[in-house]
Amino acid sequence: MATIITMTQYVPPVDKLSAAGFVRNLVPVGATQMPDDLADAYKLARGIASTYRYRIGGELVDGTEKPTCLLKFYYLTPLTNDQIARLNEDAALDIWPEVSPVQVTCHDELSARLATDEEANLLKISNTIPVIVIRSITTNGTNTLLIQESVFIGTSFAYDYDYQRP
Repeated sequence: MATIITMTQYVPPVDKLSAAGFVRNLVPVGATQMPDDLADAYKLARGIASTYRYRIGGELVDGTEKPTCLLKFYYLTPLTNDQIARLNEDAALDIWPEVSPVQVTCHDELSARLATDEEANLLKISNTIPVIVIRSITTNGTNTLLIQESVFIGTSFAYDYDYQRP
C-alpha cells in the first residue's frame, strides 16, 4: 500500500513562502561549475561556470518546519557580489527580475519519480514517496541563462502562469 503525503495547506511560490511558511538556503550561494550530468542533459558544454543556489521551503505547522520543496538554481548569467550577498542574506529573494533580459523563453519539463536518498532526508520522507520534478531552462534565444530543478512532495501539481500570444 502506497503512502500518500498531503500538504496541510496550499504551498505558495517559494518567493512567498517566507510569509506563509519557511524558506532557507541549504548551502551558501556562490560560484560553482555546473554538474556534467546536467550540462549533458541540456546539451551544454561541460565545465560551465555558474552561480549555484540550493534552497528548501515549506509550511510551518505548529512552529515546526514541514518541508515540501527543494530548489536548485544554476545562474549562467553573471551575478554581482552584491546580488550574491543579498541572496545569501534573504533566502526568499527572487533576483531574476534584476538580471533577466526583457524577453526570455522558459522550457519546463515535469516528471514524477521516487525521491533520492538525499531528497528524502531533506524533505523528511521515505525514499519510496513520489516527488514531482520540474526541470526548467531559461534562454534569451541564443544563450542559456538559468537552469533550475525543483522537487516537490506529492502526486499532483497546480501550475499558474501568464499566457501571451506569439
